[in-house]
Amino acid sequence: MTGRRHIVVFPPRRDRAGLRTERLTCERLESRQVRTTFHVSVGGDDLANGSDAAPFRSIQRGLDAALEPGDTVLVHEGRYAERVAFRAGGSARGGPITLAAAPGERPVIDVGEMRGGSENVVTIRDLGHVVVRGLEIVGNETREGGAAVWVTGAGTGIEIRDNLIHDLRGVSSMGIGVFGTRRVPIRNLTVAGNVIHDGAVAPSEALVVSGNIAGFRVADNHVHDVDNIGIDIIGGERDVHRTAVPRDGVVVGNLVERARSSYGGGFAAGIYVDGARRIRITGNTCVGNDLGIEVGAEHRGFDAVRVTVTGNTLRANEKAGLVFGGYGPGVGRTRLSAFTGNVIAGNDTLGTGHGQVWIQYASDNTVRDNDVESSADGRLLTVEPAARRNRLDDNRYRLGMRAAAPIFQWRGRSFASLAAFTAASGQDRRSTVSSAD
Repeated sequence: MTGRRHIVVFPPRRDRAGLRTERLTCERLESRQVRTTFHVSVGGDDLANGSDAAPFRSIQRGLDAALEPGDTVLVHEGRYAERVAFRAGGSARGGPITLAAAPGERPVIDVGEMRGGSENVVTIRDLGHVVVRGLEIVGNETREGGAAVWVTGAGTGIEIRDNLIHDLRGVSSMGIGVFGTRRVPIRNLTVAGNVIHDGAVAPSEALVVSGNIAGFRVADNHVHDVDNIGIDIIGGERDVHRTAVPRDGVVVGNLVERARSSYGGGFAAGIYVDGARRIRITGNTCVGNDLGIEVGAEHRGFDAVRVTVTGNTLRANEKAGLVFGGYGPGVGRTRLSAFTGNVIAGNDTLGTGHGQVWIQYASDNTVRDNDVESSADGRLLTVEPAARRNRLDDNRYRLGMRAAAPIFQWRGRSFASLAAFTAASGQDRRSTVSSAD
């Protein structure tokens, strides 16, 4: 601890004899926190002091020492075979506790040969003001489900940034999993700049935000080549939280490629919002997944409400580009949501018949100002009979190369022109359709 000096000066006075007295100076020491940086190196020693000159050997030893707000654990180049957990969190005033790669270096946590114990590699439990940055995590193999970075409980100001996570094996071997399980939510969560690829994540997801989470940002991540959903924002998983759902979050600037489910017929979305509220999905690109972006509700009583999907690019996804609504009568619905300004082109590459936009159990939603281009079969839109009171208009439909005519599917009936579809449905009155150049 160090001190901050406070000097109090009393002005000179005269005593009864008229003599001038000396001024009195009082000092008070106010304590403040010293931030410490601990170093970890494969050539270190856990009995050392953790300085740059005498680093620790294990990451866990560094985290055991990083107990005060503002402390940092810098991990130097090399391979580390260990599973670790934060022991303390930081504070808004003192700063976060940070686990990070040393500047300009890329340390690797390789747990591929480890057996037994936790199925998570980095664990953050009921802590706030914590940062994990710049690590490469490889080879996690799970039997019942775990994550390379696992956040659970409650906490504020958690940041997972710029990590590379890959070659995940087993069952539900997630890349990043954040689970708000307490009465108090996880707040001000940031998951940004991470790369997750080549993962056996099914039946879970590569990057998941679930439960009682209020205020979050999932930004600029790249997820590819995983065997289920790429990015998932989930409410209604009662084993996580019985009532609360993720809310007031932004999913922005992410790229998701080849997220394809290995079970259930293959309906993995690149980005999926399931039963969450007030979520904004913008500026993302989804290519080559089962589905591009889906907004649904798999659990009765947990509707997806006030989700905004705008300015995204959805191309060459195998079964549909944009999908919204619950998948059946026994689950929830998508309500009061808006789908605007998206580019949805060349999806349904497998010719499943769902087309570019697929609307299921959904009500009171808006689909407006989108650019929608068919694949060779001409299918542009499928609206299921369970869809109610949705409004579609001002969309620009376009036939893809080799498509002979547009196909609009409306409650079990097919229409081969926009005019016929509009006459039957009352939808898309100001929309247009054009042929490929």
